[in-house]
Amino acid sequence: MSGRRKGLNEIWFIDRVRDALKAAEEGDNAAAIGLLESLADHCHETARNALTEWHEIQALWMLGVQLEKHNRHARAAAVYCRIADSRRAALQESGHGLASALAAAAVASLRAGKRTAAQKLAKDALGLHRVYPLPRHDLEFLRREMRHEDPSHGTRHLRRTASNQGRQPTSRVRRSKPKSNG
Repeated sequence: MSGRRKGLNEIWFIDRVRDALKAAEEGDNAAAIGLLESLADHCHETARNALTEWHEIQALWMLGVQLEKHNRHARAAAVYCRIADSRRAALQESGHGLASALAAAAVASLRAGKRTAAQKLAKDALGLHRVYPLPRHDLEFLRREMRHEDPSHGTRHLRRTASNQGRQPTSRVRRSKPKSNG
């Protein structure tokens, strides 16, 4: 365990993940699961007690307001753009992560025999797929698992939903022929 530093950081996290993966490779699944559950709980608790991006954004927002009060509008605009960039990046990361998590939850629910929950989760994942595309292998895996479980129900909808992702909605307004005056 050389190279470990004291405290909670990326190296500490990676070491815990390696410990869990090593336990899994050695066939000790209970230990691997326990280590990963403990790691997730520890990360959650540490994140709750630490300063986060939210705190940075709050400080930046107050900075922008102060800059505006002193007629430093160009600098305030730069600060607000920094906030927007941070939020945009978080939205992209969150959106892609949410779509992948929903797809994984759909497959796990299906395998647990919870078909209705699986179909709802798959529908949600495919709805997000339009804005935050799933990696191709994740999308194919989701389709294959849904089709494998019940080939007569839901597959056509899943295929149709994913294939229509790039299409623009069409207008349903009827156009009538102009009336002639004679």
